[in-house]
Amino acid sequence: MNIKELGQDAKIEILGHTFDGLQDIESAVEITARVRPDFFGDRRIERNVIGIDPEGIHVLDLYMPYPCFDSSDFLYENRKYHNYFFSKEPFTDKDIERIAGAPMKMNYCLVHEEMDENLLPAVYFCGDSYCKLIVATK
Repeated sequence: MNIKELGQDAKIEILGHTFDGLQDIESAVEITARVRPDFFGDRRIERNVIGIDPEGIHVLDLYMPYPCFDSSDFLYENRKYHNYFFSKEPFTDKDIERIAGAPMKMNYCLVHEEMDENLLPAVYFCGDSYCKLIVATK
């Protein structure tokens, strides 16, 4: 597994397609799914189909909003932790459940050295302007 830390504007080749940074990845997202741990630690996924990349690459954005601690946070906090997964085949609900159940690191990061290589390629973005992209490929 190859893991790199890159700037948000870096060109990234994934599945034979070159993405021109984070904005290009975001514009190719086909499915967003929110992972919400409940009181018992179980996760639910809400699926929302957005669009399809013309290159035929399917992109899943598995995200989690930043935590909110008071009413002011709920009003103004709009950042999210993003885990992007890529495939030549469409993601099924079962695929999304499997990915969402993978072990994660701090800040809902599913892209790390111990991740299942069957989930690659993947990109993590912590949702803040100072963050770099963590890119994992085979």
